[in-house]
Amino acid sequence: MALIVHSFYRNARRLRNALKDIPSQEVDAKYEALKRAQETSRIIGRQALMYVAAFLITWIFGFAKFLWEETGNADTELLSVLPMIFQPLQGFFNLIIFVYHKVQTLRRADDDLTVAEALEKVFFFPSRMEDRATVSNLNM
Repeated sequence: MALIVHSFYRNARRLRNALKDIPSQEVDAKYEALKRAQETSRIIGRQALMYVAAFLITWIFGFAKFLWEETGNADTELLSVLPMIFQPLQGFFNLIIFVYHKVQTLRRADDDLTVAEALEKVFFFPSRMEDRATVSNLNM
């Protein structure tokens, strides 16, 4: 995942440099395409960072407990409880990131849409969303 984040940030830097090379008076289709690609790269990079953070928050306590026990320390009651709290929450963290991305996509498409309206559309009316993924003839 870290390599994906690095790759997106490297591409974002290339896009930023390409946009700097275009004079400000030459706003054309190429400039708009680069601008859109830069925004998309920023969104994907942010989402990848959130997934990395969710993974780290979920598994850091189990790793710390393992290291604590390997060093010979026996009192690991708190480090035994924390993994039991955070590891089942990994799916919830992933859901939050997924919904955040959907809400941001909807709000970017419609500036007048509030967060509450976007959440309502995501959870209660997913068939009305324009960015539904279609696999074969199955709607997802």
